[in-house]
Amino acid sequence: MKRFYTIEGMTCQGCVKKIKKNISEIPNINEVSIDLENSSLEIDFKEKVSFLKLQESIPKKYKILQKSTDSIQSKTNSNKLSKLKPLFLIILYIFGISLFINIRSWNINDFMLDYLGLFFIFFSLFKLLDLVGFARSFKLYDPIANKISFYSKIYPFFELFLGIMFLLRLNIIFILFLTIFFLSITTLGILNSLYRKKEIQCGCLGTIFELPMTEVSLIENILMIFMSLYMMISLW
Repeated sequence: MKRFYTIEGMTCQGCVKKIKKNISEIPNINEVSIDLENSSLEIDFKEKVSFLKLQESIPKKYKILQKSTDSIQSKTNSNKLSKLKPLFLIILYIFGISLFINIRSWNINDFMLDYLGLFFIFFSLFKLLDLVGFARSFKLYDPIANKISFYSKIYPFFELFLGIMFLLRLNIIFILFLTIFFLSITTLGILNSLYRKKEIQCGCLGTIFELPMTEVSLIENILMIFMSLYMMISLW
């Protein structure tokens, strides 16, 4: 059960984190999402929580106002693309570096190996900036992390390991197999979340940018899997 509100008094991401933390600690709340730019608050409830209880959970300088679901939902949809901007920029940045490295002696496999290596290293860095936050988000959609909590905390280090192995060209076939296997599991989790229309945070860039889970996350993973399959077949 989702409800949408407006919050007055927020001025920075520190306010967002404080409000999000306080409301998340209230029993019977699944997920809390806050958009600073639009002063909007979205709460996914397990069971109904009174409006008064929500207001009492946060400092008095912030004020929660009830707002029309349709109005907030419309703004949420229009902002999804802008929220995904950091993801697009980072992917384009990695693509450009990989292209620049290989442009003089072009080889599609070398380009893909460099792209995958840089991708995993960059994305692991953003996850490690807030390991606890990433682990919390990752558990919401990855099937393994949902069952084995320790897995979500070592996953960024696993990505870092894959990135280094790709760039150093070490045990490539084995590393490609690991990439396909683990990305396929995560992709199934993303697909399930999208099918059930769960509005959760994507953990691909950790929690720094608060990216929403969208079809872009699914396409990104599928492309990585196909690149890995292509290279495995061509290098075997």
